[in-house]
Amino acid sequence: PSYNYESNIQPKVKTIVFGDGYSQDIRDGINNILLVFDFLFDGRDLDEYSAILHFLHTREGVESFFFTPPQPFGNLKKFKCKKIIPSQKFYNNYDVRATFEESIS
Repeated sequence: PSYNYESNIQPKVKTIVFGDGYSQDIRDGINNILLVFDFLFDGRDLDEYSAILHFLHTREGVESFFFTPPQPFGNLKKFKCKKIIPSQKFYNNYDVRATFEESIS
C-alpha cells in the first residue's frame, strides 16, 4: 500500500450498569482490540492493479491472508478484506482502496 493510510483502533467493551448508578466496563472477548486499516494502493499500472484486485477478489472477504502492517503495528498478522473500491484516474493509472480487518481465524 501507499504511505497514506488510516487505522481505526476501537476496543470492544461491554458496560455493565448496576441499579445504584454504578457501572463497570469489561473487555468483550479475548481479542477485543483488532486492527482495521484503510489502505490506498495508488498510481498503479494495469498489471499491478489487476494483480491486487485478483488477490483480494479470490479471497471473497472470507479467507484470511497474512500481511505485515506498517510500523508501529509491524508484526505479521492475519487479515480479511471486506471492502474494495477500485478506480481509474486516467490512462494506465489506477487506484484501489481496501479495508483490511484483523482476523483471528
